[in-house]
Amino acid sequence: MNHTTHRTRLRVIVFGATGTVGRAALKVIDQSPDLFEVVGLACGRDAHALVALGNAYSNAILVCAADADETPDPTATPARGQTRGEVRRVQRGKASLEALARQQADVVVMAIAGVVALTPTLIALREGRPRVLAMANKEALVVGGEWLRRAAQGQTEIIPVDSEHNALYQILGGTQVDRHHVKRLILTSSGGPFLETPKHLWPTLTPAQACRHPNWNMGRKISVDSATMTNKALEVLEAATLFDMPLDSVEVIIHPEQYVHAMVECHDGNVLAHCAVPDMQVPLAHALHWLHGARPTLERLHVDWRQPMQWRFQPPDRARFPVLDFVRTLKTAFQRVAFNAANEAAVEAFLAERLRFDLIFPLVAATVRAAVAQTTEHEQGAREDVDDGVSSSSSSFDDWQMLDRFYEIDTISRRTFAQKLAAGGKQHLPLNQSDQ
Repeated sequence: MNHTTHRTRLRVIVFGATGTVGRAALKVIDQSPDLFEVVGLACGRDAHALVALGNAYSNAILVCAADADETPDPTATPARGQTRGEVRRVQRGKASLEALARQQADVVVMAIAGVVALTPTLIALREGRPRVLAMANKEALVVGGEWLRRAAQGQTEIIPVDSEHNALYQILGGTQVDRHHVKRLILTSSGGPFLETPKHLWPTLTPAQACRHPNWNMGRKISVDSATMTNKALEVLEAATLFDMPLDSVEVIIHPEQYVHAMVECHDGNVLAHCAVPDMQVPLAHALHWLHGARPTLERLHVDWRQPMQWRFQPPDRARFPVLDFVRTLKTAFQRVAFNAANEAAVEAFLAERLRFDLIFPLVAATVRAAVAQTTEHEQGAREDVDDGVSSSSSSFDDWQMLDRFYEIDTISRRTFAQKLAAGGKQHLPLNQSDQ
């Protein structure tokens, strides 16, 4: 795909605009107002925050995925100094979110959390046809990555903005990997906030502790995933899918300082590494400016080589974080849907203090096994559809039927998790609650 030959103003839509990644993307955009025009902003539930953001982008369509009866109406409680008539109108609901995905844009930033991002991402690729998809959502790539790659083929450059995958993209010059030269891809991990916390203390760990990441400023869900190493496990699946590499050619290494984001090991013994400060603006700037073929200047986001530093690397303790091996057993898209849904439900329960930290993974693993057992027939049908879609034209591949199946498995997995959580009773509660 060709870069823009002269610096035209790129139209940008940001999904997940009120979250950590979405706000970081807008910070990058605001540093180059002559290069970008924000034409759409979408959020999940926080319509008030969306309106506050939208005031700075007068041409942006504002969409809140939650229906009007689910969250407060910003026009009902205008900010100080505003009248109700001055508050920007927010379009509401799933249909409005999908309509925004159909809008034409040069760059779409997909920062919606969870597998729910799959639908607007597919619609954007099929109908909106942006030139760049800056993909911050790993769940959609894990579940439907090959599917999304087919939809993007020849028209949209998918650029990952997870720091590790963006690092690999920059090292490799894209998502195509020459396996004659590349031996394996290496993702780094800080190890999360509990890397050295004794396991006998894990039953007492709180959501506040889990969300206190040592390097990154992230949302609550991804912070908990980092603490359990589920985030890194998902990133292994994401890397294998995005770069079309076997799972056993994607490795994880603990690097607490998080200056090295990824490495590529070659068959001749060379190892190529990507280094940058741990800030989401760095990979986002690369993706947003990709069409311009130039790198922006990001103030205060440079490694200070004048200061002495110590960078440590060590293999992960797989007994401590069994999810790293567990995800490698998930061979089909439906198994991955079940895993993602169970994990999202488990994190929600932990954040609500209804589930102990040390029981997140055991309950997720048990849920996946039970949910997959319930969906064998559906999964076989899905495999046949996927095979047909790969070998024949895309018109013979029923995207929307497959989405329905994905969401059906998602529902089954969440229901199974809820049943297992309820069956566990007080034994699943944090220790300070279970003895009450």
